[in-house]
Parts: sequence; structure tokens; C-alpha cells
Amino acid sequence: MSMATRYPKSLWSHNPIPGGCVLYLPLWSPGLNGSAFKSVDPYGHTCTVTGALLKADGRLFDGLGDKIALPLNTFTSLTTGTIIFWAKAAAIGDAFSFAKGTSDYITISAQTTARVQIDLIVASSRKFLIRTPGFPQDAWTHIAWSKTGSTHLVYSNGVSQTITWVSEVDKSAYFNSIPTNNTLQVGSTLNILGKWSGRMGEFWLYDRALSADEVLYNYNNSYPRRFV
Repeated sequence: MSMATRYPKSLWSHNPIPGGCVLYLPLWSPGLNGSAFKSVDPYGHTCTVTGALLKADGRLFDGLGDKIALPLNTFTSLTTGTIIFWAKAAAIGDAFSFAKGTSDYITISAQTTARVQIDLIVASSRKFLIRTPGFPQDAWTHIAWSKTGSTHLVYSNGVSQTITWVSEVDKSAYFNSIPTNNTLQVGSTLNILGKWSGRMGEFWLYDRALSADEVLYNYNNSYPRRFV
């Protein structure tokens, strides 16, 4: 990833934990308006917007195909990391995906009965499927998923959740398991559980597994800013 494009320092300063952050999207910022913008991190990834209207507290996704997409083959080498986002789900659906088509993907979804679902499929074969509590509808929620080796931790509003392993064929699989020509989407249109309907306020991707204290710090230092 090129370091040529620099971030706006005023927005980067909103990132509570910059160390290891390879993607930061403060989607509430008017500075990220329009049909394309640069991510607010040292890499300045070009993000292309379909729909996803800018609101005061983030982007509004209509559940019909709104998305924010990053270039092909970004983050394909990641073997460990942490994904964090603030979201307000209007219905069940895929909040995030890293995918090549519909046979190779990672998704994080809001599921029925206020659950988080994390699903990883390679060549139409499921590597793992995780479910946890902690993703209610119509409420701003801070979701974090950290993974290193075969260790996975999921947090809701800074609190570690009990993981139910529906499938655990290969718990070490991650971004590097998805074939090339893949795309990262916030507000996924894969339609595994449904296209994302609701709001997305802020999004982080790290190339390392954040500790429980760091996840809680991120939660405490981003919640007061917007999501009340």
C-alpha cells in the first residue's frame, strides 16, 4: 500500500488508537462527502460510494445496494487484525464484507435476536461461523472483532461476548484466505443475510489484534463524539 497520499491531520486526530490502523473511516465527517473520498489514515485508500447518504451521525444505507467500496486486492495479505465499527442496524443484514464474488468472503452481519454473525467462506466451503450476542436493532452499537492465529474475540460496546462456534473447520482463516480480485465493502451488497440497512458511523481496520483494554479505550473515546 502506497504511503504517497497523506491524511487530513484534523480528522486523523479523531482516531483513538492510530497504531496499526490501516483503514479509518469517520463516516460522520462532511470532509468525506461525495461519491469518492480518501480514507483518513496513512494510506489514503480511495473509497467509492454508491448511495449511502451522508448524515450528521454517519452514512445512511437503504438496504437496496448502498455501499462504500475499496479498490481490488487491498488488505489481501492480512493474517491477523481487528475490525471495529459503530453501526445502527435497521434490519438484519451484512454490515461488512471482504469478498471475491459470492463463493469466497468474510462477512460481519446483524442477525435475528440481536446477534453478531461472522462468516468466512472459501471456494464455497465454510471455514468458520461465529455468533455472539450484542447487535440490537435501532441502537448505536460498537462492534469489534479481533483475530490472531486461531483466537477470536468479539466485543459489543467494549464488553467481550460469549462466542458460539457454529462451524470451526479452520479458525486460522482470514483475509489472506480470500482469492485475489477481492473487494472490501462497508455496507455490504453480498446479500448473505441481506443488504445493509441502517447507519454506519465510523469504521476501523487494524493489522494487529487489539487488546481488550484497547477495544474499550476505542469505545470510550469514540462514543461521546457522535453516537448518542
